[in-house]
Order: sequence, then C-alpha cells, then structure tokens
Amino acid sequence: MLTPVAKLEPVGVGGVVVSSATLHNEDEVRAKDLRIGDTVVVQRAGDVIPEVVRSVPEKRPAGAQPWVFPSTCPSCGGPVHREPGEAAWVCDNAACPAVRLRSVEHFVSGAGLDVKGIGKKWVEQLVQTGRVKTPADLFTLTAEELKGFKRMGETLAAKFVDALDQARRAAPLYRFISALGMRHVGEQTARALAERFAGIDALARASLDELTAIPDVGPEVAGSILSFFANPANQAMLEDFRRAGLWPEATPPAGQAPQAGEAEASPLAGRRVLFTGSLAMPRAEAQRLAEASGAVIAGSVSKKLDYLVVGEKPGSKLAKAQSLGVAVLTEAEFMALAGR
Repeated sequence: MLTPVAKLEPVGVGGVVVSSATLHNEDEVRAKDLRIGDTVVVQRAGDVIPEVVRSVPEKRPAGAQPWVFPSTCPSCGGPVHREPGEAAWVCDNAACPAVRLRSVEHFVSGAGLDVKGIGKKWVEQLVQTGRVKTPADLFTLTAEELKGFKRMGETLAAKFVDALDQARRAAPLYRFISALGMRHVGEQTARALAERFAGIDALARASLDELTAIPDVGPEVAGSILSFFANPANQAMLEDFRRAGLWPEATPPAGQAPQAGEAEASPLAGRRVLFTGSLAMPRAEAQRLAEASGAVIAGSVSKKLDYLVVGEKPGSKLAKAQSLGVAVLTEAEFMALAGR
C-alpha cells in the first residue's frame, strides 16, 4: 500500500521537531486541497504520528499545482492500482522490495505473530541483504549467520532465534492467519476464521459460501482470502511455513480438557471470551492475559461465547450477549478469574 507523505521544513510539534507528516491517502489530499509548496497546519495524531490538518490558502504560492498520485511504484517502478471503492493505491509487483519489507514487518508485528525483539531495523537489514524474501525465511535463520550482521552479537543472535522458535511453537492459529497479511483480514476477522476452521489447510479449501457465512466476512473479504490461497507464490510460502514447523491448529473447543500446565487450573481454561468497550488495560494485553489463562478469544458474539468482558461504552455487543444469555463480566471480575 502506497501512503503519501508530506515533506516539511522542520517544525516543532508537541515538543518534537518533525520534517515529514502523513497524508493518509489520495482522497485526503484532495479533500484538504493540498498543493505543492503550501503552508500547512500540522498536528500529532493521537500525540504520536504527525499529520497535515489543512493548508493555509492565503499563504499559497501563485500557480501552486495540485499533487498527482504517481502511476508507478516509487520503490520498484512497477505499476500500481486502486481498487474501486477503496482509498489505497497498491503496488502490483509481489517481488517489490517495499512490498517484501512491509510483509515481513507485518508478520512479526503486534498485529501479526507478535514476535518480541524483532523490530523494523533488523527486518530492514535482513530484507535488504536478500537473506529474507518472505516471512517464512525468518525461520531458516541461524544464530551463527546472524552474528555477521551489524550490531548483532552472540547473545542477541541467540535471543533472536529463540524468539522465532518460541513463536513457531506457541503461535495461535488466529495470529498466524492475521500475520499472513491477507487484504481486509485483520485480527478480529482472523479470530472469526480461526473459530470456524481447524487450520490453514481447512481455510485454504473453504468455498465462497462457507466464508461469507462467517460473521465479519463479506464477499469482498472472502474474495481476498480466496485470491490469497490461489496465488502460487503464497502457496509456496505456506509450504515453507509447514516445513519450518509453523503450522498451528485451532484451539480445542470449550469443555475439552486443557493441556497440562498452569492454565489447567484456571476458571477461564477452555472458555470462549470476548472483550468490548474501553478497558483500563490495553485490549491486546487483556487478550494475552486471557490466552495465558487457557481461554479462547472469540471473534464475535454468539451462543458459543462463554464470557463477554465489558468496559466503558460497550456498544451493541453487550445487548446481543444479553439477548443470547451470555455471561457478562466486568473487567474486575475478569481479572479475578484470571487470578490477577
């Protein structure tokens, strides 16, 4: 996905000097009538990411031209396209260095497999050298070869490989699905898919009707999933994952005996849990706590749901859960069940 960025004269914003700011997409640029050479108002969205709020027309240079989105990828020079009804432009070249880099970054990120200790700088080195072409290549890395990379000592190299090995052995199915980077398939949809299918093989065999029967999966999302599994390059990557031993299966249904371990004694073991509303802790942290207690994170409210954990401003999920007779917990009650 190509994201336009405004290059600015360095300016202080919220105590930080910034020289670039996101423009989000082509439609945002047009809606704000931003032109080359404009003076603009900048803010930090969420106190983090600098973004252009608006232009200052009275300071616009004479003859300032509207910006035109490029028709080729700035990274590889290949063609780009924009799907009807969508805001983003996408590079068509699967071998594009930027596409490869983004794919690997997403795979190890918190929205993907959530591999701790593998940040963007390391990913950039591995991809730029050509050692890692797909996320599956990460699982062929050895500590010995990693020591050859800049600032990668013996201890760090061992931790790097250990983090990948831990992810390979412990990654839940929904995280693997989310990490694959299928268009329109975020974490919530990945959870819904993991609830319905026993593993990647079953998901790859799913028909359009089977996919659209799942909550959160409409025709557009289903089409994206079918296209992903029909792509020969993706098929080859999935086989690489299988050979590497990263091939998670769905968590056993509620009521089935949990595996031996700490989660066995937890009241949440084997239970399907869903969170809604604003919690005191980050949503991702609450989900990890539930999973550590043996719970299964549900993708949507249904009769199979055991607990709906409710924060402030819960929305429609609460009403649906109450209508189905699903047990509703406060955050404090959930923490008590989780032993915290």
